[in-house]
Amino acid sequence: MAKVFRKRRSNSILDKKFKRYFIYAVGEIILVVIGILIALGINNWNEEINNRQQEVKILDQLLIEYTTNLEEIDNKISMRNMIVESVEKLFHYADEGFSDISIDTVGLCIHRTTYDPTFDPADGVTNELLNSGKFYLLENEELKNKLTSWFRVVSELNEQEELTAKFVYERYLPYILENFDYRSIKKTKTVVDNQMNKLYSDGEVRKLNIRRDINRETVEEILADKGVQSYLILVGGLNQAGNLKSIDTRNRILEILENIKSELELKK
Repeated sequence: MAKVFRKRRSNSILDKKFKRYFIYAVGEIILVVIGILIALGINNWNEEINNRQQEVKILDQLLIEYTTNLEEIDNKISMRNMIVESVEKLFHYADEGFSDISIDTVGLCIHRTTYDPTFDPADGVTNELLNSGKFYLLENEELKNKLTSWFRVVSELNEQEELTAKFVYERYLPYILENFDYRSIKKTKTVVDNQMNKLYSDGEVRKLNIRRDINRETVEEILADKGVQSYLILVGGLNQAGNLKSIDTRNRILEILENIKSELELKK
């Protein structure tokens, strides 16, 4: 078609039919423009398909990441609840006695108050997404906003956890070690031990065996000590504060998961 226009344009020049020449020239330009627009449209269409395929892949990865984070935060919330419960039980034993309670149970409660649960999120996909320039692939603006502020939410929780850990390791635990025979109260069978059982049984990790019978008199001294009681109040309060921050983080995870799942339903 373009050749026909050029041929007729040449003929028009020869025949000095300038008006017809102009019309054919414009027609040729229009054909070229239409061809370019069609090519651009096809290219944009292919690029859009590729972008949506990449988006679905990213959403699948984010779904795994934040499902893992939900399990992790729930585990840490449970551990803090366990610590708070142990503090409450120790005050009950201090006030009411524990003659009818297994001494191992009391020792375990004391040991649990030295835990420092920390939330360690899986954030590789989110971090790469924010730093790689692929953030634009996500179409859900609400999801993008929540992912953008994710690290701020985690940072606020980690600050609270660091405060608790600093208190436990720099003040509470040193006080116990300095004033009492910790081996006489240490209960080696803990939640952490349960999680490590497979590694122990496979021989991949050597278990530290320092177990001996818990000394009832030492336990009684600890529970009666006013300094320990003051520290226990702070241990309980700090872990409660940690769980309040953890609930905020958990709610953010649930919101992100809801956005991811709704997007996947639309895209798949």
